Amino acid sequence: MDANGQFNYLPIGSTQGTYSISINQDSQPISADCIYLAIHRNVQAGKSIQTTIKAWHPKLKKVFQYQSNVEGNGGPLQYNYHIPTLEQEHVEKHAKSRANERARHEFTVRATVVGDPSISAGMGLQLRGTDFDQLFEIDSVHHEFGMSGHRTSITARAAKEGREAE
Repeated sequence: MDANGQFNYLPIGSTQGTYSISINQDSQPISADCIYLAIHRNVQAGKSIQTTIKAWHPKLKKVFQYQSNVEGNGGPLQYNYHIPTLEQEHVEKHAKSRANERARHEFTVRATVVGDPSISAGMGLQLRGTDFDQLFEIDSVHHEFGMSGHRTSITARAAKEGREAE
């Protein structure tokens, strides 16, 4: 929901604009575009992920099935879903989507920046100057107004760059 109460929906992987955070670790003291930055890694989500979707279509009297894989370190973690009345094209898209959704929890970035009303969920968060420089998808944005001013808290997630469902 945006500030006007309008519901906006974007599929995972289709960012709408980019917000950048840069950190310069070469100078003393370290300088950054943010007040707070934390990057968490979920080791389980970083393993290979294998997602299988099976669907029984009653009118066609046929079972449709597809297995999608996201390569990682270790695993594989196996997920099986049974969803009725899907055809092959939908089964494939659903399997890839579920696999990517599991993998995108590998890295979670939480950042607080000086208040910026232009930041919204669905945008990309680009990190620069860290060991984790890549584009993350912003899941949530929280604006705080108070005596200390306006702050914007961002939560973003992504799999390691290059990990995508086949």
